[in-house]
Amino acid sequence: MTDLLKEVFSNVTIYPTIGNHDAFPSNQMPADEGRDYYDQLLKVSNWNILLKPEEQDQFLKGGFYSCLIRPGLRIISLNTNLYYSLDKETVSKTDPGNQLQWLDQQLRYASDHGEKTILMAHVPPGSFERSLNITWMYTAFNDRLVDILKKHNHVISAQIYGHEHTDSFKIIYDGKIPVSVLLMAPAVSPMNSSLPGVGPNNPGIRLYFYRRTTGEIINYHQYYLNLKKIHPVSNSANWELEYRALEDMLVTDMSPQSFDNLVKEFPKKEMAKFQKYLQYNTVSYREKSTLKPDAKEFQQHVCAITRLTTDSYQACISMSPNAYLLLKSPEGPQSKNKGPELPIYTYYVVTAFAALTFLVLVVMSVVRKQCTRTPALPFRYRPLTNDCQYVQRERAT
Repeated sequence: MTDLLKEVFSNVTIYPTIGNHDAFPSNQMPADEGRDYYDQLLKVSNWNILLKPEEQDQFLKGGFYSCLIRPGLRIISLNTNLYYSLDKETVSKTDPGNQLQWLDQQLRYASDHGEKTILMAHVPPGSFERSLNITWMYTAFNDRLVDILKKHNHVISAQIYGHEHTDSFKIIYDGKIPVSVLLMAPAVSPMNSSLPGVGPNNPGIRLYFYRRTTGEIINYHQYYLNLKKIHPVSNSANWELEYRALEDMLVTDMSPQSFDNLVKEFPKKEMAKFQKYLQYNTVSYREKSTLKPDAKEFQQHVCAITRLTTDSYQACISMSPNAYLLLKSPEGPQSKNKGPELPIYTYYVVTAFAALTFLVLVVMSVVRKQCTRTPALPFRYRPLTNDCQYVQRERAT
């Protein structure tokens, strides 16, 4: 595969990152520095012709590396397979390969030197949006990684992941503020998962557009191969443009805030945008017209998109699906059975009447106090004193 990529993209620098099936046995990646595992991987994959000597030296420590691709812009390739919940090699480790400590140092260095970074990895933090309770990483690794990404969000221009074979995204929040977005590119290889409700997807290839100075992604085009259109005899593949992020996903830009706004649009207008997202999530294997999402499917996806730490995800999916959908609806849980809104002048009239009533009570209290020797209380009858009886006589005449 490396040789093919080098042949096709002869004038392009290629930066590789490890996937969980690059190991043998699958998913089992060691984290002990000094073993020849990653040295063998470099040679067998021919990645030693892609990476510079200093990048290879880093790679040997655990399959991760960092390189400055131009002044002010750095690429960081992580080996997040070390945190994968199926990797028995790292289950007892506190920081496999010291990668988390290394990542924190790399991002701090970038911040101190005015650099921006592009992060790429295979296994993402968080949970699978198509099936409940499938969290990709061991909890301790997942939550610590999310904390590091949140802390250094100001130097991270882009985050690119794979693994799921589906097309989705995830958002990291600092409180309620979206600070970073993880873009999940679908796989070239199709998948028909045996997990209940997951289903198949078409193959996909993604082309990102980014600013060369900052690494900020400004758009991407998603291409796909429609398996339903392939004729077995023709032995040919017609890759098509599936959608463009800015033009077809209806996001204003590629910022975390824009993707957060998109999620807020999901429950509106009979879930029209959510239906489109679901179509793209399968790389258009499922057509929008056939999608009838319910509250459970809505909750499943939105919790996976917006809740990346283990506890927050569990709290999100523990809610009743119907209650969750109502909570996220544009009108909110208080919207049903509301009467028509009153005209704005009604509130002015009520306020003026209340103020006038209060003024009258104050005047009455002052007058009564002048006519009594004991303190007057509103709405309490007190007999008049002799000094004020002449007022009654004058009124009678």
